[in-house]
Amino acid sequence: NGGDAYGGVDITGASTPAGFGVKILDNDITDNEAGANTTLGAVGINVRSSVSDGVSILVENNAESGHDLSLYVGAFANNLSVTDNSFASTLGANNAAASGTLDVGLNWWGSATAPVADGATLGLVDYSPWFGLDGTYNTPGFTGDYSVLHVDDDSEIVGADPYIKEGIDNVVGSTVYVEPGTYTESVTIDKSLNLLSTGGASNTKIDIT
Repeated sequence: NGGDAYGGVDITGASTPAGFGVKILDNDITDNEAGANTTLGAVGINVRSSVSDGVSILVENNAESGHDLSLYVGAFANNLSVTDNSFASTLGANNAAASGTLDVGLNWWGSATAPVADGATLGLVDYSPWFGLDGTYNTPGFTGDYSVLHVDDDSEIVGADPYIKEGIDNVVGSTVYVEPGTYTESVTIDKSLNLLSTGGASNTKIDIT
C-alpha cells in the first residue's frame, strides 16, 4: 500500500458470518508503508479487532519482510492458523486479542534465535517450535525447512502436545534443539534424530511425568 491502509494484508468485517474462511497463501508481503494504523506503524498482516468470532484465517507459505510488525491480531486469536511462513520484520507477532493464545509455531523469524528474545512477540503467543534454518523463497511465497527445529518452555503453549514432543513430531530428518528450562513431559523418540540442549545439562531438565 502507499500509506493509506491498515496493513499489507488487512482483514476486517464485523458482520462476517461464522464459518467464513480467509486464506493468505504463497505471497510476498514486503515494504508496505505505515498508513491508517499509525500506532502500530507499518504492518505486514493485520487482523483487526472487528473480525467476528468463528471466522477461520489460514496464513501459510508467505514471505513477509520490511515492516515494523509482521503480524497483528486484534480479535479471536484461536481462529488463526499461522504456519510455514517467513516473518522478517522488526517485531514478529502481536496478539492484542481480548482472549485466546496466538499459535505461530513452525515459522522462520529471521534467525535461529527465539523470536521473543529481542521483543519479537507480544501478548499471549505460542512460538514453539520454530525453524532453526531459513527456508526456500519461491518468489512468491516461502517453504520452511523442517530439518532443524527449536523448542522453548518459555513459550505459551496451544494444544495437548508438550514442547519436546511437538518438536519431535514435526522435525524431518535432523535435529531438535531444546532451549534452557524445565520440561515436564515424557519423551518418546520414534525416529532417527539428534535431540540437543542449547544450554547444556545444567540448564535443561526433563521432568518425566
